[in-house]
Amino acid sequence: MESDKAQGNLELSVKTNSSSELDADKDRDQPVTLLRMYHNPKFSDIKVFAGEDQRCFDLHRVVLVAHSKYFAIACKAHFEEGIKREVSLPEIPPKAFEAVALWMYGGDYTYPQPFKVQPIQEVFMAADYLQILPLKNHIINRAKKYFQDGHVGDYDIYNLLETFCKHSGISDWGKLRPLAELAVHNCYIPARNILRLSKAGSDSSMMLGLIIEAYQNEYSTVLCSPCQIRHKPADKASCSRSGCKMVCADRDYVKPIIDQVEISDGGAIV
Repeated sequence: MESDKAQGNLELSVKTNSSSELDADKDRDQPVTLLRMYHNPKFSDIKVFAGEDQRCFDLHRVVLVAHSKYFAIACKAHFEEGIKREVSLPEIPPKAFEAVALWMYGGDYTYPQPFKVQPIQEVFMAADYLQILPLKNHIINRAKKYFQDGHVGDYDIYNLLETFCKHSGISDWGKLRPLAELAVHNCYIPARNILRLSKAGSDSSMMLGLIIEAYQNEYSTVLCSPCQIRHKPADKASCSRSGCKMVCADRDYVKPIIDQVEISDGGAIV
């Protein structure tokens, strides 16, 4: 009985100590603690080799698996990576993987200063390859805020949007629409770019659709469809376009979009 009692006291002591430790740590900054783990490989249990030069990162499976579907599969016991506890990622540049790893360990991802498109593209593609959707969403949201704040460079929005579209699904259409609208509003997009997108196949179909939609919305804020065809001033009583702003109510404002065509009484082009 004394042995059982001693064992019971020991269990009580362990539970009490654990509880007090948790209470003491409840206000601790967990992201800072994870970042310390990242910078201290002492207790790491997996090696990740990134880039062609195979730069080694000593990391922790529990962190990687919690954030990345790719690592969740690769770290399973019946895969070679899970057995050797080594993962090779030659497709991902070391700096891009470092940014992804820091984000998984609780760090923030901010755009490089001075602003450069290529590093952002590489991190986004790495997040897509490793199946880390929250990081992809974070990068897209950062891009929207950055460009909406007026930081617009030559084709920066267009180039980023093209990368985002190539590595996103149709479910991301709504997230990327604001960037497409910013690209159309702030950049001159030559016809040859649209032609290139149309010939590129499925990889560019989403980008092409977003650009066409953005142009359509841009024109709709100036003239509604009936006015674009008939060149007649709008009439509140007859205009059936939902959300018509009556911008073209002033006859002098209406600018013909289609020149040198005949319009029948029914509004058809002949």
